[in-house]
Amino acid sequence: MAKYYQLVMVNAHPGGDESFNNWLDNHHIPEVCEAGGMTACHRFELPPEEAGNPKATKKYMHLYELETDDLNATKEKINAKRHLRTPFPAGLDTSDMFAVWYKAR
Repeated sequence: MAKYYQLVMVNAHPGGDESFNNWLDNHHIPEVCEAGGMTACHRFELPPEEAGNPKATKKYMHLYELETDDLNATKEKINAKRHLRTPFPAGLDTSDMFAVWYKAR
């Protein structure tokens, strides 16, 4: 079985960090992992020391782990249950968030 990682980079709206982090910890991460395939999620937050770095445009990084023999089929399975998940919170800034998949070598 191949191992994949989904890298998600995102910001919260000003004042939205608490609702965003609550939604991730208590809803989104468990719901996505329950949907099938995801085995773990590692969360990261940009440290204050990097605040002046012009390349550090996202405050939050999430690295989801996935094991599958068919990435597209597994992504379809996860997305098919999207309507059952808790909606994005108002604190999440979706305007420039991005997610990309990588295959482990």
